[in-house]
Amino acid sequence: MAPKKELHEKRREQLARAAMHFIVRKGYDHVTLGDVCGEIHMSRSIANYYFKNKEELLVSVLERMISGSTGSICAFFDLMEEPEDDEALYRAIEETIRHRAPEDLLRTGIRAIVHYVRKNQDIAPVFLEFLSQANRNPSIGALINYMNRRSYEITEMIIREGVRVGVFQVADPSTTARILVSSGIGVFIGHALDEGFFNIEEKTGEMFDFALAYLKAPGAGKAAQDR
Repeated sequence: MAPKKELHEKRREQLARAAMHFIVRKGYDHVTLGDVCGEIHMSRSIANYYFKNKEELLVSVLERMISGSTGSICAFFDLMEEPEDDEALYRAIEETIRHRAPEDLLRTGIRAIVHYVRKNQDIAPVFLEFLSQANRNPSIGALINYMNRRSYEITEMIIREGVRVGVFQVADPSTTARILVSSGIGVFIGHALDEGFFNIEEKTGEMFDFALAYLKAPGAGKAAQDR
């Protein structure tokens, strides 16, 4: 990477990290560009060179979260390098899935998500702040929808493979994937709001048992689709 480009990326990263810190401390609506600049001792004029305004900076935080999740997905599926787009990513995942047991993918997937949340303590509260903005900010709404859609589609791929090899009894993999992912998001939010009420690290095994029981129930997803 050229020195100028490297400096550009380094300063954007500094600003985004500081912004994430203040989202946790003050909430999305109360973060100011002055807060962020003061935290890293950067002038407003320099910050405005990298981000035109506060909204652009805060949206970049969510974009970096998504980029980080892409890296985690690649690591989970043992992909040697990050594909250039989602279409290539899905092709690579599909090929990997065919060589791994669906139940094992489900179990290790839940553990990987729990480990990621525990390792990155700021992820949960920051994600909640972005969720609160999704219906008011089109840019954030589009990114949240993208994250959810990708989670649905990858989960559906695993479920379809489980159906193909006779492990899961699912009538509608698409609906089932949405139900499971939505349940997971609910658990994630509950943990973020009150860790003492639902400690996801302690409940990992129960979460897997719940998901597996649902996937092995005859016609899973069909009742929800029929309503």
